[in-house]
Amino acid sequence: MSTEIPPRRRDSSESLQMQLADLAIDPLEFEEFFSNGFGRPIIPCIVTEPLAREDLSETEIIQLAQFKNERRKLSWLRGRRALKILLRDLEFVEQHFDFKMIDTSATFFPHPAFSLSHSQDVAIAIACLAPAFGVGIDLEFVRPTKPQMSKFYLQEHERTWLQDLSNEERSCEQIRLWTVKEAVFKSDLNNLDRTLIKYSLADPRAETGKASVPEYGGGTQEIEYKSKRFGNAWITIAISYGEQNSEREVLKKIGVEEDRIGKSDGVSE
Repeated sequence: MSTEIPPRRRDSSESLQMQLADLAIDPLEFEEFFSNGFGRPIIPCIVTEPLAREDLSETEIIQLAQFKNERRKLSWLRGRRALKILLRDLEFVEQHFDFKMIDTSATFFPHPAFSLSHSQDVAIAIACLAPAFGVGIDLEFVRPTKPQMSKFYLQEHERTWLQDLSNEERSCEQIRLWTVKEAVFKSDLNNLDRTLIKYSLADPRAETGKASVPEYGGGTQEIEYKSKRFGNAWITIAISYGEQNSEREVLKKIGVEEDRIGKSDGVSE
């Protein structure tokens, strides 16, 4: 299904016109592939430079301070830079706003319209410009993997398929399946007590497919995903459909104390 992408501001120096040679990502190709695949506009912003600390709002400075590891801080800053550029490009904020004026501290994840991913020195923010229950993205570079690690996030039928591949194929596909599980998890607004292994892939071979997870009140939630390799990296985007349980309802079902309900650190991505 083709999707007509609405016109919007494009920043040739750092946003949708940007190309990353090391990833072989053309953001316009990225946008077309995922937008056409899902039948709804999926808009990316890809960055390699972190947001300058002076471009943080007062609340964002507090959020950044919660990270003790400097590398984790830089990853978070790249994600926030990508998100701020995206919000400005898509005119969710005034075009004259500088980064410090764009306060993302109240943007919590998972989110029904936005998602972030970062790997090494790259961050990607996406916006899903159509009604959805939730959207998630994950980016991972292809690298050697340990087969035994798959037991922490892949179900038995998924591991069985993976084990039949050659070593080179297995490493590549294990990374892809990790991005699928991560993107699916990020797209689920009810993921509070769920882990990656709880999501079942209908066909682990499929680069375009569906995952499912049991609902709290019975039944099954289905999540659609699409994966594409860009150079030496896999990127997967997932979109879920359903109804969001309230945080209070979910926490009570998993036995969280009443005084913790409604509290969040606001830094999860």
